[in-house]
Amino acid sequence: MIELVSEKVWESLRTVTWPGPVRAAIAYVGREAPELLPLGAGDTLVFDGSDESLAGGTTNPAALQVLFDRGVVLVSVARLHAKVIVAGADGSGERKTLVGSANASERSRTSLREAALLTDDVEVAARADLQIDEWSGDPEAEWVDQEWIERATTIYRPRSVPLPPRRAGLPRESHRRLWIAPWTPDDSPASPAEEAAIEHFASRFTDLSVESYRLSEGDIFVRPGDELLLFAVKDGQGEPHGNRRSWPVSRVVRVVNEVGDPTHAAICVGPFEGPSMTYSEVRRLVHAEGEEFHASGPLTTRAAATVRRALAETEGRAAEVEVDALRERPIGCPRCETRLRVVLRGLPAGPPDPDVYVLGGCVIGPGPMPTHVCPACGWEGRRRDWDPEQVRQVESLDDLFAVLGATDLASATDAIVDELDHDPVGLDLHKDADGNEMGVEAILGTTGVLLELPFSMVEFWDTWDGLRDAWQLQEDDEVEEA
Repeated sequence: MIELVSEKVWESLRTVTWPGPVRAAIAYVGREAPELLPLGAGDTLVFDGSDESLAGGTTNPAALQVLFDRGVVLVSVARLHAKVIVAGADGSGERKTLVGSANASERSRTSLREAALLTDDVEVAARADLQIDEWSGDPEAEWVDQEWIERATTIYRPRSVPLPPRRAGLPRESHRRLWIAPWTPDDSPASPAEEAAIEHFASRFTDLSVESYRLSEGDIFVRPGDELLLFAVKDGQGEPHGNRRSWPVSRVVRVVNEVGDPTHAAICVGPFEGPSMTYSEVRRLVHAEGEEFHASGPLTTRAAATVRRALAETEGRAAEVEVDALRERPIGCPRCETRLRVVLRGLPAGPPDPDVYVLGGCVIGPGPMPTHVCPACGWEGRRRDWDPEQVRQVESLDDLFAVLGATDLASATDAIVDELDHDPVGLDLHKDADGNEMGVEAILGTTGVLLELPFSMVEFWDTWDGLRDAWQLQEDDEVEEA
């Protein structure tokens, strides 16, 4: 069914039955909106609640208050000009979509010549759902709460009192919830809705990674616009290991929850590379704010702001170190002395500085990958292969502590964790019968290798790489047997 609804659109729609839930994207919301829009508790309205729209009187906060009190989820997106309503659950078979010109206002209802198309095509509804998700998950989207409405009321001016246009305000950080999200690899095939969503957003965000993450039972309230700090966790493990490092922060653009399927999946977009933190670092920051830490779920506004600041500082420090080392004090190739370039993996947002970087592709592994290359002779290697601090000989445990910046075995283990990012790591000192230092044992999981003194730091790190590879093979074998 495709029906043209023209002239008095809102009057004509009074007889339409809208299957729930209902999601609407209507640019401007007049005082009559609660009467015009078929929205109830749990339904969604995306609208233009920018400062310009409020000051110009085109969006009325009193109407938003009525809808908010009714239980409607409200999302403000500056510069929105769409008029779309989509009704019915994905996969239910009963869906309706309206696409037209009418705002939710008295002028649209009584004065303006409007038109809209109404259809029950499920494919059109699915595409409309994706588009509303994209607007809801926009970085500038604001998820409305009571504080937002109270602020909007101070800005709003009726259209009879025009004011100069004001610049749309950027969303406050409090409107972007940050979740701790443990993630276990799931080999089950993606549902058709997941595949369609991934394909859609991959075509829209070509410079970002688009992934689907199956949500645990406690994460079902994740919504578009939320940000996830994802930590890998083994199947059956309660929470990530303390030294497990997060992926760069991902933004949720759609939550897939098909009728009859208990599985929830968050479709996320995020950078291929970016700042990250270990699980224990996040936990320490949350506790330092006096907040209770949970292995899964949204952080409080204050804790989320603290974690975001720490991530930004981490990114800033890394950039400063890289620029200082490679632009101001460039490192020469060990073979021909030409300035080395840092290997940049993934798809960068813009052209990288050719004096500092070289593109290394999007495929990582297997085995250790080069971190630096020479543009002249083609030499490639890792920093530890040629850095004077790495090829130096370690004669004693104190020498090792000096290289790692540690004071004891525990802090040395922490330094190794920061370098290698895998778990569980251990370090032990071996002595002979006379009590003299004989060697250091590197331990990963249940496997240990003794490094007899003296040894070079290259040998030290290569030993850890070998342990990691063996550990990963063991993990893969256990997964296959299961």
